[in-house]
Amino acid sequence: MGRDKTLLPDGIPVLGRGRHFAPGTGGCFMEVASVLAGERWSDHPDCTHPMLAEAARLINDQIGDDSRRRLVPWIPEVIGTNKRHPLITAELVAVLARHGLAARPDEAGLHWAARRARSRIAWWESGGWWRRYWLRATDLWFRTHDRVRVPVLIRAMLDSPDEAFVAAFADTVTTYHRTARRLAVERVAGTADATPGPVETVRAASDR
Repeated sequence: MGRDKTLLPDGIPVLGRGRHFAPGTGGCFMEVASVLAGERWSDHPDCTHPMLAEAARLINDQIGDDSRRRLVPWIPEVIGTNKRHPLITAELVAVLARHGLAARPDEAGLHWAARRARSRIAWWESGGWWRRYWLRATDLWFRTHDRVRVPVLIRAMLDSPDEAFVAAFADTVTTYHRTARRLAVERVAGTADATPGPVETVRAASDR
């Protein structure tokens, strides 16, 4: 019989709510991820995209102990997900907004976030160096906008059952990997970053 995928390796803290100052008192999702990634103990490790990390911290603290165990298989999946890209940002906003709207279909702010995310995805897919230049230049602004910040999107689900939070997180991580793979394929084909030299400066700034 195979090992239970909801069990952590020996010596790794059991998942618990909140921030922990040492592994001996337990650990939240991202604190455990930091250890598995070989980083210092932290709930803000460098190994994970900031939107995924924020979603992980919020959902970790929102759900109960039994449901939290269902997040364990996703811990390795967030390690190395630290690529910043406007298409990744838009896709993550879109998926979180969709789950938020499932809980609150009349929430105007969620509809705004979903529309804006779809618009940015369409702009990227339409190509054109100037559109991609603009998307890169405004990526940090979009990612931190009041209406698309992860806490705002997650807060819409507060009355949802734990299963909805786990499903939303799994969907978000899967979306990251799918989008990152797509960008890797486009890069090999020479179509992902068909933009003139100046955009490299914008990319470097947005990757920091």
